[in-house]
Amino acid sequence: MGCSVGICREHKVRETRTALTCQYCNTYCGNDSGPYVACLASNHDTQVWGWPRRARTRPSKQQRDRLISDLTRTTNFRESEIKHLYKLFQKDCPNGLLKEQQFVKFYVDFFRTGCREKKSALAKRIFRAFDHDATGTVDFREYVCGMSALLRGSKVEKLKWAFRMYDLDGNGEVTKRELLNVLMLMNELRNPGAPEEETRQMEAQQEELITGIFNSLDIDHDGKLQLKEFVEGVRSNPQLFKIL
Repeated sequence: MGCSVGICREHKVRETRTALTCQYCNTYCGNDSGPYVACLASNHDTQVWGWPRRARTRPSKQQRDRLISDLTRTTNFRESEIKHLYKLFQKDCPNGLLKEQQFVKFYVDFFRTGCREKKSALAKRIFRAFDHDATGTVDFREYVCGMSALLRGSKVEKLKWAFRMYDLDGNGEVTKRELLNVLMLMNELRNPGAPEEETRQMEAQQEELITGIFNSLDIDHDGKLQLKEFVEGVRSNPQLFKIL
């Protein structure tokens, strides 16, 4: 599987919608001159768990098996693991869709310390990194692809996932302010109840760090990082990978 001139060979992309990666194979679909292109293969664009989005009915065994086989081929999970994840997902989301508010509640309740409002804000960022098509819900395929990148992905896969989380407005670019907002949320949750003065010092340190990151990665000096700049720049700098 691979991409050429921004088009995912596996899924026969039609250039009608922009995105950062092929939505379902998680392949980097960019090039130096062209746009990023989303995978619009009909069987992927219109289905959730292997059945039509509008139907909200249980998939047949054949549809379920086809989906599990496809995910076994395109993710870093074994077939037995995907079947286990499928059962858990089906139990919590019987209609096949995980809603943002469900995920936020789980995240906030799971991490008991820290400001509830800030935990909610970070949880929303994490959820939207899973929600490739920006529908406000995550289907099983999106969930497994996201977990695969996070838990067992290559450095590139993890960086692409992180980029989606930092890209607060979803426009395919990361600004200094967007990066600062997410890093500050993460730091404040690691240090709940820190004094205001300490928080201000932390923010000043983060701003200095981010300025250094942009000086290193922002090749065209436009004050924004595109996916390719971010992935290739961080990949070539192990220290930045640990930070981001």
